[in-house]
Formats: sequence, structure tokens, C-alpha cells
Amino acid sequence: MLISERNHKLIQEMAEEVNFLREENKVLREKNKALQELVKDLEEKLNTNSRNSSKSPSQDPNRRRQGKKKPSEKKQGAQKGHEGHTRGTVPSEEVTEFRNIHPSKCPQCGGNEFILDPLQTEKRQVTELPEIQPQVIQFNIHTNLCACCGHTVKADIPKEAESAFGPRLKGFIALLSGDLGLTKRKVVSLAGYLNIKVSVGSVCNIHHLAGKILEKPYEEIKQYTFKQAAIHADETSWYRKGKRQWLWVVTGVKGAFFKIDPCRSSITFKKILGNESQNIPLTTDRYSAYNTYEGPHQYCWSHLDRDFEKIAERDDVNSLIGSRLKESADEVFASWRAFQKGFLTRTELQDYVETFVMSSTKALILLGSIGRECHPKTRRTCKRLFSSFSSLWTYLYHEGVEPTNNLAERDIRPSVIQRKLTYGTQSDDGEVFVERILSVAVTFRKQAKNIFDYLTACFMAYSRDAPIPSPL
Repeated sequence: MLISERNHKLIQEMAEEVNFLREENKVLREKNKALQELVKDLEEKLNTNSRNSSKSPSQDPNRRRQGKKKPSEKKQGAQKGHEGHTRGTVPSEEVTEFRNIHPSKCPQCGGNEFILDPLQTEKRQVTELPEIQPQVIQFNIHTNLCACCGHTVKADIPKEAESAFGPRLKGFIALLSGDLGLTKRKVVSLAGYLNIKVSVGSVCNIHHLAGKILEKPYEEIKQYTFKQAAIHADETSWYRKGKRQWLWVVTGVKGAFFKIDPCRSSITFKKILGNESQNIPLTTDRYSAYNTYEGPHQYCWSHLDRDFEKIAERDDVNSLIGSRLKESADEVFASWRAFQKGFLTRTELQDYVETFVMSSTKALILLGSIGRECHPKTRRTCKRLFSSFSSLWTYLYHEGVEPTNNLAERDIRPSVIQRKLTYGTQSDDGEVFVERILSVAVTFRKQAKNIFDYLTACFMAYSRDAPIPSPL
């Protein structure tokens, strides 16, 4: 009887231990599953690169160099049938010096006397940089006695004599910093090579004055940009005394408008746009701040292609959905190139995409948004795309709209390089100068205008109390 009770107690203890171990095993299984998901997420982040995200190629981890290309059978240089490009010659009225070169000795007989009238003349022009000697204008401000009353009178200082630098030099310095992105110390160095003494403080003063002068042209460019057939928008980080700000750009085919703001939000974007452009087609990436736009909206397919690559790199059904969506992106790019080259009319482009791309893409996105076996990130991406599916196809139905946001990314890229070289700005005046000079520079580049001549004209007008010329 005692043995039986002892065995019963032992069995009961073992049963309790088994139940405890089962519960512990269940908890450990759940933790293991969570850790496996965490490892997958970390591996996905580790494998994030320029092909599956918005990272630039320079940020790719463990970037591999491309293997050597297979040598081409073609010879180096211009190929057969290639139309040559020559620099050409300038008109005779623009030549500053003529030098007539005659033969000195005849190779046939050794004679050194020739008939002066040449049988033919070969023109060779050599462009040279002249030795630069800055033009210094000295204003002698005289003080004289009044012949009538003997009062001492000093002449008024002309406005163009208030600054130590003339309009062309100011325009040149503003150009170097704003359009070419040189640091202030580089500007000082370059001026030194031209025998011009200028300090970093003077460069800052010129920037401040340029920002003030360009106030009205800046507003004109803003209004002009918002009146284009289609616009693009993008943003990048900017720094003020080491603190992160955001540089926004709204751009079109003929104009670009830049604005620096401390925030990267939908409120900021609305403030930048105002109410002028709510009916203009807008192309952007999928950053949420742009989703508040009320007009026609086009998502960038280059960004979508990288999102699809991210999905394709996941396991199981995710890989299938991502791969098929990438094929849809390839079809979009191929049909758009055919349209640009004139192989397809707009109606044919619409028919082709609606028939062979749009419906299958919608089915894949729907599957990715509701599939139980899909990764949570896949479902999240696909749900967002499904809810704004029309934003994938705006380019089909609006003239001037492109399926990518490459225009905005190209226009904002020089400012990214400038930020890395200059480390941003240090004051409100610095930010004002950057916004306005970038807007003028990029707009002039789009319109093939000479920004140096324009900046010189602006400083000239300011020195003479004349109206600032319009950039348009």
C-alpha cells in the first residue's frame, strides 16, 4: 500500500513536470519563431541596397566591382557612320588678333622669295585665356567749401561705390557658390588665382546680398513652375549648424523651385505648394507626405521596381509575387520607351498597358495584400499600392507626365553634392541664398540661359536703384 501511494505520488509529480515542460516548450517555440522572424528582418535590412531600396549605389554594403566586360570586336574610337563633332571657328569679328604665316623656304628649290597673294589660306584658331588683371575703379569722394557761405560739403557716395566689389565680380562669386557648389574657401582660392583679394566674410556678404536681390525673381520662378503642364517633387536632407533640415524641390521641364524647411511632413509639402498647383499632375516617390495631394498623382515606377525587388528577395509566395511585379515594371518601361521613340501612339500605349499590364498587376497586388503566406511587409506594401492603384497609371492619361521621378532626382542631385562639400548652411541668410540661387540656376539651365549674365545684370540694377530684371 505504501509503495502504491509512493508510485502514485511519483507519477503525479512526473505528470506535473511534463505539463510544465510542455508549457515551457510552447513558450520557447514562440520565442524561436519570433527570433527567426527577427533574423529574417535583420538579414533583409543587411541586404538592403540600391537595387531594392532608395539607397544610392555608393551606400551599397560590400559593394562588388563589376567584372571585366567581354572585349568588343569593334575598334576604339568613332565607329563607321558616326557623325563627327568639331568645335568650329568663331566669326572674324570676334577674333582679337590675326597672325599671317607665310612659307619661309621652298622645299623644291630652296628659294625664300614668294608671291605675296596666297593661293589658299588654312584657318587655325587658338583660344587662349587672357592674363587677368582686375579692373579697379577708384571713387574720389571730395569735400569742398561752399563758395557762397563757406560751409564744408562732402559729396554723396554713389551706391555702386558702397561695396568693394563690382556687379560682375559679385555675380561671378554667387555663381561659383550657387550653381557650381564651391565652398567659400574654394571661392576665395579661385579668386586669388585671378589676382582678386576677397575674404570668406566678403563671400558671405555677397551671398546675403544675392539672396536679398533675388527675392522677386525667386517668387516669379515659383509661380512659373506651378503653371507647367506637369510637376515633379522630391526632398533630401540639408543641414544648418549640424542640425538636419530638409531641402524640397518642385520642378518641371522649364522651371524648378527649391525650399528649405525644418520638417519633412505633409503639412510642409502643402505649405510649399499652396493652392496654385492642386490640379497639375504631380510625380513623386511613395513617401507619405505626398499622398495628401488632391490633384492627379503619379508614383515613380523606378521606386516601385525597387520595392518589387525587395518582395522578390523574400521566401515562398513573396518571391513569386515580387518577380511577376518586376515583369510588370519591365513592361511599363519598355512600352514607355516605345512611346517616346514614336513607335506607339498614346492611344496604343493606353490599350497595350490596360490589356497586358494593368489587370495582371492589380491581381498580383491584391494577392500580396491578402495572402496569408505573404510576409507582413509584403502585405503592407501591397495594401498601400492597392488603395492608391490609380496613381500607378496617371502617366497614361495626362500629357507631359512621365512614369518616373527622374526629373526631380536629377535636379536635386547637385544640391546633395553641394551639401556634402559645404556641410550645409549656418544661418537664415545662408538658407535664403541657397533656395534662391538654386531655383535660378536650375531654371536657367533648363532654359539654356546664361546665369552669369543674369546675376551680373541683377547686381548692376541693384547698384543703380533700377528694377531687378525678370528671370523669365
